[in-house]
Amino acid sequence: MSDAGKPSARQTPPATPRGAVRLLADRTFGPFFWGKFTWSCAVWVHSIVAAIVVFELSGSALVVGITAAAQFVPQLLASPLAGKFADRGDKGRQILAGTAVSAIGCIVAGAGLYAVPTDAATILVVSATLVVGLGVAVTGPAGQAIVPSLVREGELAVGVELNTLPLTITRAVGPALGALIYLNFGAVAAFLAAAAGCMLYGVAVQFTGRVVARRPEPGEDLTVRAALRFVWSDKRLLVLLLGIGAIGVGVDPSTTLAIPLAAGFGGGAGLVGQLTGFFGAGAAAGFAATAVLRRRRAQETLPSLGLSILAVGIGATAASPNPFLAMASFFVAGIGMTVALTSISTQVHLRTPDSYRGRVMALWMVAFLGSRPFAATTTGYLADVASVSTALLITATICAGAAIACRRPKLSS
Repeated sequence: MSDAGKPSARQTPPATPRGAVRLLADRTFGPFFWGKFTWSCAVWVHSIVAAIVVFELSGSALVVGITAAAQFVPQLLASPLAGKFADRGDKGRQILAGTAVSAIGCIVAGAGLYAVPTDAATILVVSATLVVGLGVAVTGPAGQAIVPSLVREGELAVGVELNTLPLTITRAVGPALGALIYLNFGAVAAFLAAAAGCMLYGVAVQFTGRVVARRPEPGEDLTVRAALRFVWSDKRLLVLLLGIGAIGVGVDPSTTLAIPLAAGFGGGAGLVGQLTGFFGAGAAAGFAATAVLRRRRAQETLPSLGLSILAVGIGATAASPNPFLAMASFFVAGIGMTVALTSISTQVHLRTPDSYRGRVMALWMVAFLGSRPFAATTTGYLADVASVSTALLITATICAGAAIACRRPKLSS
């Protein structure tokens, strides 16, 4: 009998793709995930405490918006260059460097409150927040592009969803924890705790058990312009990145507008933490919702569905007559944010070859986080000159428009 067609004794059958639980316990993916969770939580602690401090000093929602913009402007300007480095170097070391920069910004904010006069404290916090944002810009593209290196074949979709999970869960944990530390120990303690959390991510990535470095091919075009040409040639990828930008606009009210919204209900820092916490809790619940929807609906329909839910939640918040309905509406918005973010991010990864991944994920960051300066300053201004409800309704309209764009049939290929 011929041996043709029989499997070789030396061949090893491909490993069965692991689910989320096994990936979280994996010695390669696990340290990365838990480190990123801590880092993301720390960044949110800094964000909410910085917002509370400047609002108490200035009493202006616009100044809160400027503070938020200071954190996200570096994502708009520096992320593409960071993505270029991620495509040509060691992503683990880049993450370590970026988290160290963010930690320095947190330390400056905390220690500086002791050293500067009260009237200069606002400028100090805004400047320190800019440094934190620069560190995030350096860290982010590498933290996104590293995922395929940490999972096996067939595990990318689950790995991408887990990679977005810290961004969602920590929206509940981070602001609530930041408000709690602020209320019990003060702003300085909260900023220093955020610094420690940032550094833990960079250290944890060094224990993934794998050196993640890519050697570019000879003559390979590693410019940002080449990545832009690639995205422009794939119109579905382009509209997905625009959808990510709309999500960035849609999530901003949970930070920028939560403070004046709480003030309008007669609440203080505790209610701010509750409002942002409910948005984050909805974002965490959205992870389970995404898993269910992925089994019941075509993947291509989820971006539009998620953006629609986000729009409904933000719009309902504008009409909420009391803080309880506002928190419930924020919860719904959080679910929509996660459904849209995870489904779009997965599609972006699947449509992007490894040679472009760092730069394309940098554009993902520009869209998601770089849209925040525009959203923060605009919604803050509208809340000051018109009303918080007006700012929320305009945000909901933008998300609804993006939902329509993402479901256009001619862009489904």
